Amino acid sequence: MNSLKNSCINYDEKTLHEIFHENTALSKENIGVFSHYIGTAMESGNVKMIKDYKNFSNYERIDISNYCNRGIDEVKLVDVLLNRRSCRSFNGDSIPFNDFATILKYSCCASYKKDGFYFFTYPISGGIDSLYFIIIVNNVEGLDSGIYIFNSIDCELILLSQGFEYTEYEKITASFSLSENSCFSIHIMANTEIKCFKYQDRGYRFLNLEAGHVAQSLCLVAEGVEVGSVASGGFLDLDFLDFLKSRNIKDSFFDNGILLYEIFFGKYDF
Repeated sequence: MNSLKNSCINYDEKTLHEIFHENTALSKENIGVFSHYIGTAMESGNVKMIKDYKNFSNYERIDISNYCNRGIDEVKLVDVLLNRRSCRSFNGDSIPFNDFATILKYSCCASYKKDGFYFFTYPISGGIDSLYFIIIVNNVEGLDSGIYIFNSIDCELILLSQGFEYTEYEKITASFSLSENSCFSIHIMANTEIKCFKYQDRGYRFLNLEAGHVAQSLCLVAEGVEVGSVASGGFLDLDFLDFLKSRNIKDSFFDNGILLYEIFFGKYDF
């Protein structure tokens, strides 16, 4: 226990994660207050359920909704679950555009719309879609290298900044060795403002859960089209945001933005 105390941030004899967990835990005693604030948030009319991409109307957009690996329908879920492994070494070969599109389409897209509400391929707490997918493309056939954001509503890529060098990964991740020879990477961000307005500080828990749901789907679909993947916790939170700004990606879209996850994808190096 002493080693845990020494390795973690401490305040008043408790670790930071203990303090956060205790103060966001639900009980029969506080569930009424929690529910009250949820109701107040919804009644305010300020809870925006779905994000939009209007701020990027002048950016180059690439519709991927009609592209797909046709063999994906024959892939058995049980086989994908049993065969999934983290791939820590890629061979540098390119990934077909159809495989790239399939991974995004089946993992982090709106699957249908009903009564004005969008439903996604991943669970969303309270129907509030607060995740953003920044995609760095290095070696995907038919797609320029660069930094994109994925519009999960319309299933399209939006080019934010052209070009990317592998060495630039050193600026945004401590897991540089995992990024070598990757074909693309996905960096899952979240906007805390709306989710935490409704669910208070517990909303931060929900955002991490949702990022995990999407990451699992991304890795499983990638396995289904024979693309290797490896998730990393070595992302450099603030450096990543600074890197986007250095690329002149400065938009209110990223206000209150936090980085939750990074995943690298490429061809297996057997």
